[in-house]
Amino acid sequence: MKNTLKRLPIVLAPLIVLSGDLRAADPAEAKTIGRIVRERPDLSNFLQLLEKTEVGSQLSERTNIRRTIFAPTDAAFAKLPKDSLKTLLAPRNDDRLEEVFGFHVLNRSVPPFGLEKYAALQMATGQFLSINYQKGIIGDGKFIGESIPCSNGMIYLVDRVLTPNTDDLFQRLQKDGRFKIFTKAITASRQGKLFQNMHGLYTTFAPTDEAFGKLPREFVDSLFLPENNERLEDIIKHHIVEGVRAAGKIPGYFSLGVSDVTPVSAFGQQINFKVRGELYDPLIKKVKTAIKGQGLETVTLVWMQGESDLNNTAYDAYLRELLEQLQSDLAFKTINIVIGRISDSGLDNPKRLEGRLNIRKVQKEFAEAHPRGAWVDTDDLNDREVDGEMIHDLHYTKEGYQVLGKRFAEKSIALIRKGKKKE
Repeated sequence: MKNTLKRLPIVLAPLIVLSGDLRAADPAEAKTIGRIVRERPDLSNFLQLLEKTEVGSQLSERTNIRRTIFAPTDAAFAKLPKDSLKTLLAPRNDDRLEEVFGFHVLNRSVPPFGLEKYAALQMATGQFLSINYQKGIIGDGKFIGESIPCSNGMIYLVDRVLTPNTDDLFQRLQKDGRFKIFTKAITASRQGKLFQNMHGLYTTFAPTDEAFGKLPREFVDSLFLPENNERLEDIIKHHIVEGVRAAGKIPGYFSLGVSDVTPVSAFGQQINFKVRGELYDPLIKKVKTAIKGQGLETVTLVWMQGESDLNNTAYDAYLRELLEQLQSDLAFKTINIVIGRISDSGLDNPKRLEGRLNIRKVQKEFAEAHPRGAWVDTDDLNDREVDGEMIHDLHYTKEGYQVLGKRFAEKSIALIRKGKKKE
């Protein structure tokens, strides 16, 4: 509490100064955004845009609005192709001018400490602009110079003219160059219209060609076979959700990874999201601290799957990636793995049957195919009597957990001994 009270005067004092000094009642006297731009010789080109747009006139005349402006300097305009500014200011391009100028305007006033929280901003045009204020990056440009408080908002100087992107999701993926397989799959699944819909807001979780490269080649090729059309369609639908979602914060929108905010894909299933390294990095840090200065004789990964990946069509690829990451982080190649196959709970539920059967199959096959792998059966560990009827519960019994631990230990010891014999 003492620390909080000490900070309050520091935070509030600048706001009080702004309120008293800058928010004059008469626009002619107020330090509005428009007036500040006119007074700065390094913003003469941006001033031409401001004076010809409807939004710009509001920034000059109105003191009862609050806006944030990302103003390109004259040096930024000099980076544009020759005559670009002249063409933009031509009467025939008034609509384009409004769009370009609006893409430099945020419909709220945000101080520097506020911008630090955001990963993207929705500009006055409705389009989104990426931002990393701590690194000084906005879109494909950078912040330069000081931030300028005004009576009706804030001005930030940037080193590039920000260009609004009119591409739909599919066009953006095509132009990026990293999503050739994904865009091919979108086309093959006849889901192009979903990614080209400009009447709503969508978020796509787009796997790169590198991500597809981690899957078995034969699996990827099989997705494009006619008999797998429905499966491919389901996979593509599971990579797009309605609404805007981001790993960071966007003012006015939910962020991924926030409690009780789980997006649902067009396929109709939830997409679980965790910040990369949320569990893995702290665990590896503890392991490295514990083994510092010591050599490793054996490493065994004991893996018990939860419920979140029951419909993961690339489960084996992600499990393989986890092992490779462990090998790299621990600098140890011969890692054993013992997998606890998920139980038979839910096999009587048609909605869960396919997912559970698939994961059970993949876990067993992965362990048996791995030269240092083994798996543990758990089907007898969750049997519980309820009202005189034996059920296969989701959770194991108390005794079941104890048996599970023993089975993991026995399989691990067997793999360790097997490895030592080979040596």
